[in-house]
Amino acid sequence: MLTVGCAVAQGWLLTRSQQETDILLGLFDRIYNDLIIYSVQNLNKKMITLQCNAIVQVVSLLCINWN
Repeated sequence: MLTVGCAVAQGWLLTRSQQETDILLGLFDRIYNDLIIYSVQNLNKKMITLQCNAIVQVVSLLCINWN
């Protein structure tokens, strides 16, 4: 079952190679729900943000050391 975050990430990953897509989507799928739960329960947001912004930030973090 795809989460909304996973579906948005898949759309972005269409611009990447198949190998990158397979690896990044697997990583994203493993951490996204835990990350959302943690941020809702433990962080005090300074402003309202859209879920798509959080998705872009997660994907960016996963790609920091990507060669």
